[in-house]
Amino acid sequence: MTEPTITEVERRRRLAAAYAILLELAASRKQAADGVARIVAALRARQSVLSTTEAAELRSVLDDMLRQINVRFDRLDAGQARILARFDQQEQRILGPILARLDSQQADQTAVLLDALEARTFPAEDLGRHLTTIQMALAELNIRAAQIGDRQLAESARQVTLLASAPGLDIKHKLKITIPIVPLLLSYEGAFELGSRLNLEEAWRALRGWITGG
Repeated sequence: MTEPTITEVERRRRLAAAYAILLELAASRKQAADGVARIVAALRARQSVLSTTEAAELRSVLDDMLRQINVRFDRLDAGQARILARFDQQEQRILGPILARLDSQQADQTAVLLDALEARTFPAEDLGRHLTTIQMALAELNIRAAQIGDRQLAESARQVTLLASAPGLDIKHKLKITIPIVPLLLSYEGAFELGSRLNLEEAWRALRGWITGG
C-alpha cells in the first residue's frame, strides 16, 4: 500500500495534534527549566558575598543561561512539531516521547532527512536495506529489554517495532517511522553494547548522505 496524499485540511489537523502532544511533553521540560531556575536563584542569593563587579558578571552569566535554555526549548518544540505533523495521531503518540529526547541538531537532521525521503525517489533496494538495519537494532533492543535501565527507550523501541510492522505500510513509510529513534539507539550506553551498532552507524551515515544529495 502506498502512502495516501495528505490534504491541506489533514496537514493542519496533524499539526494541531502534534502541538497537543508537545504540550503534554512540556511538563517534563518545565520541570527541568524550573530546576535550573532554582539553581540560578540560589546562586543569586550568594551575590552579597561578591564584589559589585563579580555580582554583575554573575547576573549576566545566569541571565544568559536561562535565555539560552528557553531558546533551545522553543527551537525543539518547533522542530518536533514539524516532524510530528507528518504522521497520524497514533504515530504521533509513539514518536512524540522519542523526539522530545533529541537535541536540536538531531531534530534538525531528522526533519531534513524526512523532507528528502518525502520529496525524492530512492531505490527500493536502498530503502529496504536501511530499514532492515534499523529493524535489526530494534529487535536486539527488544530481546534484551530486561537489561535496559532506560525504560523509556525500551518501551519506545517496542512500540516503534510494532508500529512499523503494521500490515499495509510500504517500505518508505516504515523507514519514516523508524528514522527518529536512530539517534537514540546510537547514543545508547547501558549494560550491553549493541551488536548491530556498526551497521546502524553505517546506515545512518548513508541516510544523512541523502540530505546533501549523496
